[in-house]
Amino acid sequence: MSPPDLGHPADSRGSGPRALMVLVTLALPFVALGLIWLAMWKLPTFLVDSEAYRLPNGQLDTAAVQSAYNAVRVPIGVTAAAALAALAAGAGVWINARNVAVARQSLLQSREGDDERRRQWHQEHLHSRFQDAAKQLGDVAAPVRIAGALSLARVADDWEAERQTCVDVLCAYYRMPLDKSDQSERQVRRVILSEILRRLSIESPNSWSDCFIDLSGALIEGLRHKGPLRIKSLVLDSAVVEDFSFLDQVTLEGHISLDDVVFNDGFRLLTEMGPHATIWAIGAEASPGANLHIGIWRSRESQRDESHPTFVKVNINNLTLNGAHAILSLWGHFGERFLFGSGVAVNDGAFTLVTRAGTAAQGAFQLFGLSTSGTGCVVMNRSFETGLVPPVDGGVTVQVVDDASDLLSDDHDPRQPIFL
Repeated sequence: MSPPDLGHPADSRGSGPRALMVLVTLALPFVALGLIWLAMWKLPTFLVDSEAYRLPNGQLDTAAVQSAYNAVRVPIGVTAAAALAALAAGAGVWINARNVAVARQSLLQSREGDDERRRQWHQEHLHSRFQDAAKQLGDVAAPVRIAGALSLARVADDWEAERQTCVDVLCAYYRMPLDKSDQSERQVRRVILSEILRRLSIESPNSWSDCFIDLSGALIEGLRHKGPLRIKSLVLDSAVVEDFSFLDQVTLEGHISLDDVVFNDGFRLLTEMGPHATIWAIGAEASPGANLHIGIWRSRESQRDESHPTFVKVNINNLTLNGAHAILSLWGHFGERFLFGSGVAVNDGAFTLVTRAGTAAQGAFQLFGLSTSGTGCVVMNRSFETGLVPPVDGGVTVQVVDDASDLLSDDHDPRQPIFL
């Protein structure tokens, strides 16, 4: 698309003021001549008393009167000339100032027109790039689809007003049904996920952290990022995590949803939760060997700035561990009803709950309806048990350790991985 033509066709802007200045300029000499005529020929008749020059015979001494008129006209002429010069100078200054003002106004209007044409061209250019990228994304050839995904990501970088729209298109493509045998298409999906994660990085110059990232129902492969991320909204509901995935050093300002996720391989989320952040994992299921770790750090300021102190921040309901090990490590400051869990079933696996001593308020952790079967057990350190209200129901295999030394080192940072 060619850049806009910034030439300015002739228009009527400023024609009224310009016409007025032309009229004033043309009329000024005639007005000056009229004033001079009045000053030189009419004014002396009012200043000189002609009756004083009447002769004894009653006749008017015209020569004397004319001489008197001439005597008056000399200073009047000098004064009129000076006034006329001042008037001409003032008129010139006014005309020049008016010309400058009109020219400035015309220039400003011209620049505003240029800016508007540039903005319009920029929007049309971005829209054209968006359409081209979307068309590539629907191509039958995988390399062309990859090019389309990369192009659409760059459009999102440049088009802040429609960034969410671009992200929605990429996410919608990622959520489409996938034939696992199609290796080319799996590579396209990996590229899309990589581009999304790269722009969620705190270090990204064109951050997508404020965007809504919806990967619900997708087959997740390659969800790996160790650098610092900032996330406002990430939805993985009903997704299938097919290979080992991890998001380390996440600053969570909004919501992460893991409802009904099926973990066929390991998953790790290490996050610092802000005052309004929430993590929900309702109905998730972990397959044998799919070890999970959710590590949460929370500052005292985040607890203090909560808008709803008793609102559940971490909700783990109906989690099923089938021969899998899930670890929830909590470091920092946690208020009442921070964690709520119900219906967690541990089948031949382990559910480990660890927190640092003195950081949890009474009733910060609430677990109902825990169940264990086979070799399944629930493991918690004494600190977690102190903040747990009510206690675990009878009939559940529970192991309580005095400290976290057997589970985590005492100075362990939950934002760092326990296992790979």
